[in-house]
Formats: sequence, C-alpha cells, structure tokens
Amino acid sequence: MPEAHHPDTKKQGGTSKGRGKRKIAFTLAEVLITLGIIGIVAAMTLPTLIQNNKEKETVSKLKKVYSVLQQAQLGIIQEYGTFNNLIDSNTDTGERDENNFAVLDYTSTNYIKNLFEKQLKVIKNCESGKNCLKKPIYKLNGTKIGSYNDPLLVLSDGTTLFFGWSYSSCSKTTICTEIGVALPVGTRDHYTLGRDIFYFKVLSDRIIPQGTTKGNLANTDCNRTSNGHNCAAWVIFNENMDYLHCDNLSWNGKKKCK
Repeated sequence: MPEAHHPDTKKQGGTSKGRGKRKIAFTLAEVLITLGIIGIVAAMTLPTLIQNNKEKETVSKLKKVYSVLQQAQLGIIQEYGTFNNLIDSNTDTGERDENNFAVLDYTSTNYIKNLFEKQLKVIKNCESGKNCLKKPIYKLNGTKIGSYNDPLLVLSDGTTLFFGWSYSSCSKTTICTEIGVALPVGTRDHYTLGRDIFYFKVLSDRIIPQGTTKGNLANTDCNRTSNGHNCAAWVIFNENMDYLHCDNLSWNGKKKCK
C-alpha cells in the first residue's frame, strides 16, 4: 500500500511565533502630552541652567582679569618702581557733567592707565570725559547710577578696564587708585555692579579685589539690596555669585545658598 500522506503540520496546522500578540504603540495624543510635559519642564529649568552657566563664566573671566592685572602691575613696577612714586592726586575742576557729578582732572589717572596699556593687549584707549562705556550703569539694588566718564582701556577679549580716582598718598596698605572691570558677559543693554562690573584696589606693590573677607555679606556692600561695589573678593575667593540669590551668606559660615 502506498504510504499515507501526512500533511506538513508546520505549514498547515502550525502557528508562527508572535501570531496573535498585540503590538504596543503610543497614540498621537499620548505623544503630544509627553512632549508638552517635556516642554514645560524645559521652560522651568532652562533659565536657571543658563543663569548658572553665565555666573560660572563670570567667575572664570574675573579670575583671569585679576591675574592679568597682577602681571601688568609687576611689569610696571619693574620698569618704573612702586605706585606710591607714580601717582599725584586728581583735582576737582569745578565743572559738572550731565549727571551733575564733579568733573575731575584725570591727569594722574590717565598716566596710570597709559602705563597699564603698555603691559596689556589693548584694542581701544579712551581718555576721561567721553563716556566710552556707552551703556548706563545700575547698582545691584536696581538704582540707576548713570554713566562713567573715567578713562578706560578695552582689551582684546572685550573686557573693559576703567580707572578711577588716584590718591597722592598711598602705600602697601592704603589705596593708590582703583580699577573697575566691565566683563563682556551677556547681552544686556546696561551694566550692573556686582553682576558684570567689579572693582580692584591698587596698592603701591600689589592689586587686591575690592570687598571684605570676613563677616556677613548682609553687612557689606555686596548683597541684593546694596550698591554691589564690593563683590569682587567674594566672587574670586568663593568662586560663586550666590549673593544674587540669598541673603544669609557669610565669610565665616555659609558660602553658598544650597
């Protein structure tokens, strides 16, 4: 007898793997809801991330400027001697500018500025009285100061140095002159002390960042309700700008908001 033909159960009676299983996928509505949630979270966190990055950039740039100024002063001292032998006091000319500030004779300050220019990579030199900063300046508490007419230098990286009042009597412990630094951070249409403008004291043999290094910041000119003139020391030595965000910082205690 011929052999009975057995059908190939693999082809006819078998089932392929996965047959009958339901494929899982997101619906359009679910995708849109998820994207919406991601967008909301991004909108809430992105400004903080940008702000933190900008503050880190400010800290880095200010520390670099501090080093550059120190090296420049050393070069000047090697060539001309300590600063107490170079500076004569500025005098009040009796005139007033558009902001009703006294117009000073910056002869000595311009001289000091020109000495620094020889040590630095400068792309612009501006004499006193010309408001070369061009942007208005505000205190940290939001009060508008006006414009500066100090002589200034613009460095190759966009940093601006402006040179303030010079004193006829100075030493290793008393100030000879003051250098302000306007950092090229951000695209704001104005400058703010303690955010992008910082100050350094020039003594006869060294430069130090403006600001106390002890006590609570609430009692200094570096907090959200103050002028903001004395923040350079905090930024350089503590490497943060948390005084912009909380009020209980101290040199001897809490140095960060969190």
